[in-house]
Amino acid sequence: MAVVSIKKPREKKKPQDPKKAQEARSILEKREAFVRGYIENDFKDATGVYVKVYGCKPTAAAVSASRLLKDPNIQAMMAKELSEVMKIARIPMEKRVVDTWMKRAFYDIADIVDEQGSLRSTMEELKKSGLSVCIDGVDIKTDKDGGEHYVYKLADRDRALEMLQRYAQIIKPFDAKLTDPNGKESFTVEFVKNA
Repeated sequence: MAVVSIKKPREKKKPQDPKKAQEARSILEKREAFVRGYIENDFKDATGVYVKVYGCKPTAAAVSASRLLKDPNIQAMMAKELSEVMKIARIPMEKRVVDTWMKRAFYDIADIVDEQGSLRSTMEELKKSGLSVCIDGVDIKTDKDGGEHYVYKLADRDRALEMLQRYAQIIKPFDAKLTDPNGKESFTVEFVKNA
């Protein structure tokens, strides 16, 4: 049995009409501007964004914006744009999360409350120092003499350590184990690879 292969002659690409190429670029640029505008507008008022980008009347824009949002190519553009935004925003966001849980896990109560149980600083000063995240709540109690005193609910350090442990497990495929070698409040985190 003989195998015969027939080569089809390649068709030469026709040079694209410069006017059509410019129109295609213009359409793409407007679509990209629509996607960016819609994202920057917190995914609200697609009609208004469409009017701004395409310069048409709101009645026509409502239908066209709705049609664009359903277009798979526009959805892919939005996904790509959001992916880029999240890559940029992710690092500072992760740092803030870790910093917050670190403060909640390892704060020194003496930095917040004095020997009499009063705050060492004003709430504004605690906020500036970053320690306000260690106060979960404030209750105002009235004593039998009619005076008021404040009860501060401080962050649960064990819970904060647990959250750090969970976070460590998310970013690394390991089990995290907290140990307290000396019975003190200093903890070490050991990453143990699953078998």
